[in-house]
Amino acid sequence: MSDRDLSTEMQTEVAKSAIRPFVLTEIEWDSGTQRLTDTYKDIVHNGNTYLANGLLLNIGDITEELELTNNSLKITLTAVQQDVLALLLSGDYHNRAVIIHRGLLDDGELLVVDPVSVFRGQIDDFRFEEDPRAGTATISLTVAGEWSDFERVAGRRTNDADTQSFFPGDRGFEFAGQTINDLKWGRV
Repeated sequence: MSDRDLSTEMQTEVAKSAIRPFVLTEIEWDSGTQRLTDTYKDIVHNGNTYLANGLLLNIGDITEELELTNNSLKITLTAVQQDVLALLLSGDYHNRAVIIHRGLLDDGELLVVDPVSVFRGQIDDFRFEEDPRAGTATISLTVAGEWSDFERVAGRRTNDADTQSFFPGDRGFEFAGQTINDLKWGRV
């Protein structure tokens, strides 16, 4: 990420020979927002506590593009949280909001100003992996960026057949296709 969004304090800290980066992750569930961090201690940001409970294992690479593209990334969590696993297995996970921030701790282990928001998206898919030999179980969430459904056509069509499926007997669109073939908008 370029330094265009970084405060002066953050740029000063980044220029040091040793830095202490961390990640803050927010995942929206029906039961509330789950806030996790990959540091060894809880982080308080904007009045919210991000828990350093070991559930957040990895965040995939976050890339920036000059064009509008559908970026996605993987978030790996431990599968010890049974309520999250049950929610994912029930299928009630699509389009859950995810926000990722990156920040730095200074030499005194305090926040260097506010962390920077680096990714916003929605959960698109998940994968559960279990390794009985190693005694591990993980959940990998695939999170699609904000532009993931930009070209998706949503809503209803304005034609007679579609209108009849919602309002049987309505004749408002019966002859609409025959009225105007070429409608000019704006300047001619």
